[in-house]
Amino acid sequence: MTFSEQALYATLVTWQQSGGIPLGRKVYSLARRDVAAQPTQPNRERVVSKSFEDDGIECVREGTSYLASFDFDDTVVIEQSVTAGERNCDGLCGPDCVRLTPFEMWTLDCLEHDACCGATDSPDCWAPLGQCGDEYEHAIADFLRGFDPLSRHCGG
Repeated sequence: MTFSEQALYATLVTWQQSGGIPLGRKVYSLARRDVAAQPTQPNRERVVSKSFEDDGIECVREGTSYLASFDFDDTVVIEQSVTAGERNCDGLCGPDCVRLTPFEMWTLDCLEHDACCGATDSPDCWAPLGQCGDEYEHAIADFLRGFDPLSRHCGG
């Protein structure tokens, strides 16, 4: 057994014994300038509450449309309709359509990250410090849940 295999095995055993990774409720506020929609109220901010229930994972189904919110540079996109799996397995956690985890994770966080990367068309969006870094941070947490045999999984 290689060192990497030993490390993965030790991680899985630790997760199994711990009962998983508890995640608290998170609420994210997204603000945007809504000048076009309300010309009489320039610079009006609209706050969207994006609450995650129980473990912070919202499963999505391939072929179904969801409202995705994300930001990059000075652009904030709020509740854009995006279809899971429509473009290059969008919504499946992990790079492209490669299944790297024992359990597939099709989640809203991964869909929002993929939508952000599609909107920027920048290779650095796929990195933690790239244009879609905050979406990457949320998506990686969902991706890692695909290794945990005791957590909720999202098969798409």
